[in-house]
Amino acid sequence: KLPYRRRITGVFSMGRMTQNDVFQPYTVNSAITSAALPGSSLDGEVWLTTAQLKLTSRPIDKLRLNAELRYNERDNKTPVNTYDYVVLDSHVSPTARTNNPYSYEKNRFKLDANYRFNAITSLRGGYKYEDSERSYTDAERENTTEDTLYAKWKIKAHSTLDLTLRAETSQRDGSDYNPPANENPAMRKYFLADRDRDTLGAIIDFMATEKLFLSARADYNKDDYTDSTLGLNEATQPVYTIDFSYAPAHGISIYGYYTHEDTQSIQTGQDITQIGTDWTADFSDQFDTAGLGARLTELGRWDIGMDIVHSQSRGIIEMTDLQNPGTETQYPDTTTELTSIKLWTSYKYSEQLSYRFGYWFEQYDAQNWAIDGVPAYNPASGNILLLGNESMDYKNHVVTVAASYRY
Repeated sequence: KLPYRRRITGVFSMGRMTQNDVFQPYTVNSAITSAALPGSSLDGEVWLTTAQLKLTSRPIDKLRLNAELRYNERDNKTPVNTYDYVVLDSHVSPTARTNNPYSYEKNRFKLDANYRFNAITSLRGGYKYEDSERSYTDAERENTTEDTLYAKWKIKAHSTLDLTLRAETSQRDGSDYNPPANENPAMRKYFLADRDRDTLGAIIDFMATEKLFLSARADYNKDDYTDSTLGLNEATQPVYTIDFSYAPAHGISIYGYYTHEDTQSIQTGQDITQIGTDWTADFSDQFDTAGLGARLTELGRWDIGMDIVHSQSRGIIEMTDLQNPGTETQYPDTTTELTSIKLWTSYKYSEQLSYRFGYWFEQYDAQNWAIDGVPAYNPASGNILLLGNESMDYKNHVVTVAASYRY
């Protein structure tokens, strides 16, 4: 038995993925002569390893301590081969392609403490460290590390009111950045670049009456890409949510919520042949989602329920030409709109057997200038073959019938 009410738990797992489907030929055009395939199949093999060790301790009644080690590895043993590349089923590209097996190791260490001062106040905080090693050819960044500090304060200000405040700050850096060939050497991919991240949040839970519960939440996230001359430079993401639940009588519950999110980001870019920043783009992605539901139970053997969700978004891009301000052409906004209605009822035939009947209506509409009206092939664009996609626009009606039997 470990002292100080300690407990150690561990998890270990290994998995193996393979892919041996027979290759299709480079082309079915008999007029094209290409080299033979390097093999009959990819002969792909990937090993996945996960290990976790966790220590929990409660040296005194008011204090809980946790420590965690986590290890994840993806070991891709797929052979590396060189392949021809047939362009538009018309000719062989002079540049051959080589597959690049993707492997990595991730280590994470976490320390966490939770102290309860009294019956109404507690403080939780900790430290996280994550190290990622990428062991594949032409990795832009072989190693990244991230340090995170976080804290959460909870207080029960009143018998009907709970308040939670939280804060988190993290910093990511790593080894030298190696830009890919034929890419601007000042460009940084946002998920590999140096980054400072700060997060603030607050939650208020209020029991207005015995039947009505209200909650409000606000979160603010800010990312600053400190060493990115080109690419994503900064992003902010405020999110606001309110929700309620109401039980006017036994067996009746009504609930709803509303969320607003506004992601603002700044990106800079330039032509690869130029020096200095040529343009900036200010992005605003706004999302609004509202939901309402109800459930009636104990109607004899019947239960009835309803869920309604409406969500819409708008993406706005404001371009600025730094070389010739005022001459830029702006992109149209992108939009999405989703409405979903679900109605259901269940009938308890016996203790073991029940039936469920449902109806689901969903309507979706999107407008995206990047794909709408763009043909799969345009001779004026040269050797470019697209997928010919269009934004989704549909109405679906679904009727469901299900039976459930418990042994």
